[in-house]
Amino acid sequence: MKIAFLAFTSLPKLGGAQIFTYNLIHYLLNQCHEIHLYLPRRYYNLISKLQINKSIKVKPILFMENSWVRFFPQILYFTLFIKQLIYRYDIWQVIGIFPAGFVSRKLSKKVPVVLRAHGDDIQKDEQLKYGLRLNKTLENKIQSTVHDVTSLVALTDTVSECYLELGIQKNKIIHIANATEIVRFQKQVNKNKIRNNLGVGNDEFMILSVGRYHKKKGYEGALIAAKILLEKGLKFKWIIIGKDLERLTPEKHKLGVEKVVSFHEDNSIDQKEEYRNMLKVPSDNLINYYKSSDLFVLPSLLETFGMVLIEAMSSGVPVITTDAPGCKDVVTHGFNGLIANKDDPISMSSNIYQILNDKILYNKLVANALIDVQKYDYSIVGNQYTDLYYSLIK
Repeated sequence: MKIAFLAFTSLPKLGGAQIFTYNLIHYLLNQCHEIHLYLPRRYYNLISKLQINKSIKVKPILFMENSWVRFFPQILYFTLFIKQLIYRYDIWQVIGIFPAGFVSRKLSKKVPVVLRAHGDDIQKDEQLKYGLRLNKTLENKIQSTVHDVTSLVALTDTVSECYLELGIQKNKIIHIANATEIVRFQKQVNKNKIRNNLGVGNDEFMILSVGRYHKKKGYEGALIAAKILLEKGLKFKWIIIGKDLERLTPEKHKLGVEKVVSFHEDNSIDQKEEYRNMLKVPSDNLINYYKSSDLFVLPSLLETFGMVLIEAMSSGVPVITTDAPGCKDVVTHGFNGLIANKDDPISMSSNIYQILNDKILYNKLVANALIDVQKYDYSIVGNQYTDLYYSLIK
């Protein structure tokens, strides 16, 4: 197949949508499909310098794309329409409803267009002030977009429900989860060395959380849970890895948990080398952290898909998360992890205390998760995308 990818965000920005795009492209290239990737010119210029993979034909959409989206989106549509006439793509894979989906939706009259939402383009939460759909004008554009495209990929049941809220028929929605490379998590690591470097004592449990700071990540509640565990006498260190976590430092000191909670940023990625290798994310260093921990906790209030949950499961680490959208879609309570009430530090701390003091439960959750997580490997998820493409171009 000749496949056009369209995205308005890309490397060197690292996030779920960017990682998905490049990993799926990598998989499709290995299956001998021809890939053209269309990006805003500023991203195109950056990617061209990095020379990540000569097999991908990276092309600029136009120039000053954000301005065209705002004032004359039809110009961008016409540009993409010309690209279709020239290259005769079998299918377009579009990442993000707005603006990528919005400017390309009418291509579906000529060629199948598959649209994958990635988060704030489909979910909304007024309390967290999260989501493009909180803006009524943008919500109208998002609604028209999802109605016009050929097929919609839902990462989880939560995303499917968001599509249905916009009046989409169920037969237009295809469930395909996020994916990772399971084999990368099967390596052996020197746990003692890694834990010592992080300041974790031999008699302490290592609790790990991964993710940038955002109100929706629920880290404020995690700090309160740490205080409760400290008062219960649990010996532990809670390592949180991500960007902008220093914003939580005043709260950490206020609660008196600065000795058991530490913030780190994963700076191990040699970005130019990683991009040339088609982006190894998570980094080897972060995988070392996963595999050296005793427990992984995702305290989120809202997710699209808990990617870090399947990374932790792949590492053989039990997980605890919340009943928030996107989290409960991945974890089944008592089977492959435990689920606490969202924004409830008492519930979270109780689950943590339980799992770290019940070896039978601990081993059961790990064993089940290692089996269940296999369905998220790229060998399976990648085939689901190609099966979808072939079904649309027949």
